Amino acid sequence: MRTFISYSHADETFRQELEKHLSLLKREKRLSIWHDRRIRAGDDIDGEISESLETADLALFLVSSDFIASNYCYGVELARALERKQQGSLIVVPVIARPCDWHSSPLGILKGVPRDGKPISTWGNRDEAYLDVINELRKLLPKQEVDLATTASAVSQSLAKVTERAARSSNLTIAKKWTNLELDSFLHDSFDFLCSYLKNSALELQERNPEISSNVRQTTQDDLQIVLYRHGKAISEFTVFSSREHGRAIRMRQGVSDLSGGYSDELSVETHERQIGFQDRMGYYSTDAQLLDKELAAEKVWARIMEPLQDFSSNQF
Repeated sequence: MRTFISYSHADETFRQELEKHLSLLKREKRLSIWHDRRIRAGDDIDGEISESLETADLALFLVSSDFIASNYCYGVELARALERKQQGSLIVVPVIARPCDWHSSPLGILKGVPRDGKPISTWGNRDEAYLDVINELRKLLPKQEVDLATTASAVSQSLAKVTERAARSSNLTIAKKWTNLELDSFLHDSFDFLCSYLKNSALELQERNPEISSNVRQTTQDDLQIVLYRHGKAISEFTVFSSREHGRAIRMRQGVSDLSGGYSDELSVETHERQIGFQDRMGYYSTDAQLLDKELAAEKVWARIMEPLQDFSSNQF
């Protein structure tokens, strides 16, 4: 079953967690998943989204206040999905990510998941919330016939291969010694990617929201300034820069002054055994134990830049 996931980028973490919990259904080939992170560089964004939504059998909407506030998610994707549902060509399921007034929306007539429409963020154990979502989705999927003989044969063959191997320890990992050149190259390549990511995100934000405009300016090779305006008023202003002072990192500070200053947020380059990535130190403490690749790091920076604009929008009501 072709599955379309609609979500606000503010809920990126929920989308990632949901996709992990859908892994077994994907392995069973009972569904395939599409969301806007599948769009490649150079593709027509609106065209790709429209085509994927039109060919989907199932649409999952990760619902939150940010989703409802998104003109594109709520006004375009949801509107078209409900049209297809009314035609009987699409199954629509609200997955409630965070508390919001979704019952008053067109989605309010549908049964939301997890059970009783309890937002995932309010569960004491999020894994239980996602498991409840998966159990409900399994009820919607066509029943799958299991060939027990074939399955048993496959398991036996797998066990035989394991038995053939000599007993050994699994403790075989040796930490890689990273050179200064490799660390510097990772930082510079990631910052170049980040600059392109922020410019493209700002352009897309403008296209989807006519009242928004932006000014993104790379003043030096290692320094980028970005300002987001609403109706001509500057709402979000940040300077993003890469630095090797006190450790390699991508850092941020509010404001776009050319004067050198400190920083409030940091993504530091770290290594773990044979992995290199960014440690999330956005704010005053580390929020993620897992190292981030350049794409996830870029999304963290964009989310920080969007905060003042989203807070401003919320305070208007």
